[in-house]
Amino acid sequence: MIEMSVAMAKGRLSELINRALAGERVLLTKHGKPVAQIQPVEGYKSEDQKRRALKQILAEAAEVSTTGFDGENAGKNLYGPDGMPS
Repeated sequence: MIEMSVAMAKGRLSELINRALAGERVLLTKHGKPVAQIQPVEGYKSEDQKRRALKQILAEAAEVSTTGFDGENAGKNLYGPDGMPS
């Protein structure tokens, strides 16, 4: 988390929004005291996060194509420990 005065943040809102989209939190202060926070909305995925996830999926698919399909562990990333979709 970064900390920034409201006065400084006024001219850098676009940058701060982009940082939030990348998963970072920004604490806004006034006279040195915390007054607000900019943070990503839970569940929102930036284009960069989507690309990284797709890259991981493709890498795992490539591994399966070279090592063969493991039916026993096929759903391990689809379901959490409680058996519910993750």
